[in-house]
Amino acid sequence: MTQFRPERATGSLKIQAWLLSFFSLWLFATQIPYTVFVANHRAKIDAFLGGVQLPASTVQAAIAAAGETDKYSKLHSGTSWCASSLGTEILTFLQAVLLAIFPWITLLFTGILIFILFAAARKGVQPETTSEPTRIDNEKAGS
Repeated sequence: MTQFRPERATGSLKIQAWLLSFFSLWLFATQIPYTVFVANHRAKIDAFLGGVQLPASTVQAAIAAAGETDKYSKLHSGTSWCASSLGTEILTFLQAVLLAIFPWITLLFTGILIFILFAAARKGVQPETTSEPTRIDNEKAGS
């Protein structure tokens, strides 16, 4: 008995590669500002009114009047099991740094996977035949 592999076994590889490419670009686009935000410990805030940029002093005054800040550690107080303020700050910092690092590692491995998926989709799979006898063929030959 001859066995055939389905011709469309790799048909979805190209779709998977394109979807991963799209989501990787999306993650990349969101990761750049977050990494800058964590590295600088501040958010850069610009305000526009009618297409004209407001002066930085006006923006800072509005932020202060609202009781807000652009400093990272004040925006994300975090939760901690530690009673001390230092413990809370360390855990908050670690959470922020890990959230900034892990997506870059994800992007690295996703890029490798996208390359492999596109290579596999381009190669294509030809139907393979096997001439190994099956159990049924063995029983027929033995009878």
